[in-house]
Amino acid sequence: MSIEKGTANGSPERFAVIKAHSRPELLLGPMAVTELLHEECTDVSIALITIDGSNPRKINHSSDSIYFVVSGKGEFVFDEPLSVSTGDLIRIRRGTPYSDSGKMTLLAINSPRFDREQEELI
Repeated sequence: MSIEKGTANGSPERFAVIKAHSRPELLLGPMAVTELLHEECTDVSIALITIDGSNPRKINHSSDSIYFVVSGKGEFVFDEPLSVSTGDLIRIRRGTPYSDSGKMTLLAINSPRFDREQEELI
């Protein structure tokens, strides 16, 4: 089971433990994405992303994004390239064009929830 939910005395769900290792992995070019929290919540999504290569420049029109570099190193390119490595946090406001590359694992948090249809490759 990938999600264990908890209730107390018949009350609504108060917590959930999500088992990342049992969630499906989606392969998207140089990325592998494991959605940890997506369908279960409308105001935020959380995913574990492994990058090994370069991703095209893109704009997310609906969500603000936060990336935490869990391991590895890489680069985010906005107006100019910025090197990132383990422990760095990157905040990207919706509507900001960027690309990313490297060999790294990221924890991605989007608010509101990430919607692939609102991401435009440029």
